[in-house]
Formats: sequence, structure tokens, C-alpha cells
Amino acid sequence: MTARSTAAAVTWLVLSMLGPHSVLAQPPGFSADPSTVRAGAYEVDPLHTRVTWTTSHFGMSRYSGQLVELSGRLEVDPSNPAKSALSVTIPMDRGGVFQPDLDKRLLTEFFDAAKYPTATFTSTSIERVGDREVRIVGNLTLKGVTKPVTITGTFNGSGVHPVSKRFTIGFNGETTIKRSDFGVSALVPAIGDEVRLTLEAEFRSPS
Repeated sequence: MTARSTAAAVTWLVLSMLGPHSVLAQPPGFSADPSTVRAGAYEVDPLHTRVTWTTSHFGMSRYSGQLVELSGRLEVDPSNPAKSALSVTIPMDRGGVFQPDLDKRLLTEFFDAAKYPTATFTSTSIERVGDREVRIVGNLTLKGVTKPVTITGTFNGSGVHPVSKRFTIGFNGETTIKRSDFGVSALVPAIGDEVRLTLEAEFRSPS
């Protein structure tokens, strides 16, 4: 193998591992084939579902925080994705940036979590746009303001979870919002107005 072909192979491997649509390694009993998904209603696994937000910090770095302990419901119809539906509730006073002073500012100056303790997302349409990709359109309510957003989602895998013994579906999703559209306008534009939201989610059958 030549040096050029070796470099190309390494590049392909890295992109395959890091790319947004790469297939995660599947343990025994799980599959990345969407046709293996069972139809029905699922609930959010709060221990393995979170939203990571990322924005510019004075143009010098990308700054991230997380929101955890989500709840919600996913209704799946693999034969007709348009009949599927997603609803999620996000506690605004959970998670943070793991720095107490900044977390306090987030809860007060940015999120006003005492007045607006939760954010919600409710889908209005779900469309399959690739082998494992879906486009989820819905309404995001944040700080009392509701706006339409579109999430690009990727199915990761499904199977009976070895710990919970429940059939579980995993996917990730991403969207970008302008926080000022939702009244989260503190320190704009010094701290970026555009915020990337990344959702890593596991949904499990009720029993």
C-alpha cells in the first residue's frame, strides 16, 4: 500500500467514525437497521437522554452546556414515519456548565427558570429522508415563546436493552436556533445568538 493510499484509508476511517451519519458499534442483540424497530409508544430514558447546547463565547471559543433529566414520548410507525410523533419536556434547572457561578447566571439572567421551569418540543411532522435519517419539524417553546424548528435526526440502533430488558431505540438529532428569538437575549452579540442544539436520546418501551 502506498503512503497516499494509506493516508486516504486513514482519512476515510476517521470520517466514518466521526461523521454525523456514521453507524455506532452495535452490541449483540442490537441493530442499526431501521426495519428492526418495533411499532408502538416509547418513553424517554432520562438517564441516557440529554441536550447539549453550543454557542460562541466572545468569538474566542465554542462554549457548551447540557440539559438533562428530560421526559417525553415517541410514537413510532416504521412502515409509515409520517404517523410517528415526538414530544419532549426539558427541565431548564437541570444540568448546566458545571461551574456554580455560571450555572446560577444561566438559571436567572438567561433562562429565568423560576418563571419558565421547562422547555418543550412537540413534532408536527416526521419525514424519512435517508436510510437512517429523518427530518423532524415541530414547535419549540422556550422561555414562554413558541417557534417552529427543524431537527435533523439519525437513527442509531434498537434492540432489547440488556439492563432494563426493554426494547430501546436510540437516535441523535441536531438543530440551530437564534436564542434571541425566544427572549434569551442576555449578552447578545458578545455571546453568540446562534445556538446549536444536539440531542442524544434513548427511548424505551413502557415494559
